[in-house]
Amino acid sequence: MSWVVRVLPKNLRVRRLGFFTHPTLFVTTHVTKRPKILLAAHIDVVPGAVSLFRPKIIGDKLFGRGAFDMKFAIASYLTLANEIKSELQHLNFGLLITSDEEIGGANGSEMILRKGFLPKVCILPDGANNFDFERRAKGFFTIKIECQGKSAHGSRTWEGNNAIERLVGILELLKKNLSLKEEPCGDPQHNHNTLNISAICGGGTVNQIPDYATATVDIRFISHREKIEKAVRSLENKYEWLKLKKTRQGPVSEINPNNYYHQEFLRILKTHFRQKARFIVSHGTSDARFFTAQNIPTIVTRPMGGGHHGEKEWISLTSLNIFHRTLKEFVVKIGKY
Repeated sequence: MSWVVRVLPKNLRVRRLGFFTHPTLFVTTHVTKRPKILLAAHIDVVPGAVSLFRPKIIGDKLFGRGAFDMKFAIASYLTLANEIKSELQHLNFGLLITSDEEIGGANGSEMILRKGFLPKVCILPDGANNFDFERRAKGFFTIKIECQGKSAHGSRTWEGNNAIERLVGILELLKKNLSLKEEPCGDPQHNHNTLNISAICGGGTVNQIPDYATATVDIRFISHREKIEKAVRSLENKYEWLKLKKTRQGPVSEINPNNYYHQEFLRILKTHFRQKARFIVSHGTSDARFFTAQNIPTIVTRPMGGGHHGEKEWISLTSLNIFHRTLKEFVVKIGKY
């Protein structure tokens, strides 16, 4: 974050927030909490091997942790600010760089909006791919499941209650009650609810029946939120040895693609990228949900890339240049003070 401030032109107004928890930068061309355009991005990434933090270029692809999710955007924003630094006084836009998106965004984007930092339009390239546009993003629940059992010697199963077996049964019941589709589902867009068992823990000694087991499940939903919550509550009410705790949640994010800012961005993009844009449903979530909840038009699109959160994360440099030219033209035209 300190490096970002050093790289930015000196005639920008910089606010540093949350530096004792999760650093956030809010940078504007003028003293305001409500810039016309806000260019938002998160600087944090998921963990990875040290080698993934040494970017490498092979052909048109730049590989590295955060290349696609989403440090490319920050690189574009910094480059843009320096390219047009002589025009900054005539433009009304800002940058928001947060550091907690991968763990929920509560101390970054959500906090900023709660404090009244409200732009007219937000550009947040943290969804879709190859210049598709996000129309909707799935909501999510993260639930921790705790099952109590009764320990006993491993050879005397009738004297105990195996917490792991109880946990497995609860996971099967939860999947059944949510009426989830089996893969392959036949829908290439996978426009349906999903459940992922993301962590599981239980037992410790080979010859002992475990008396405690836990699992974390990640539910992504496009609809029927009430049905999901009801299914979770009904299970907890049925078994006294079961506890279900919702650790994270977020709503479905809806975007109206017919607003003026989307249409203008699309028009500019077409001059650089001669392919018809699609509006899609994203399976993951992003900080865009905080902006759409405030009825702020939020443009969620990004260049061609892939492998985010994986060992071969990459972004196309040609596609990144198209994004940058489009962004620059949009900011200079729409951001006039």
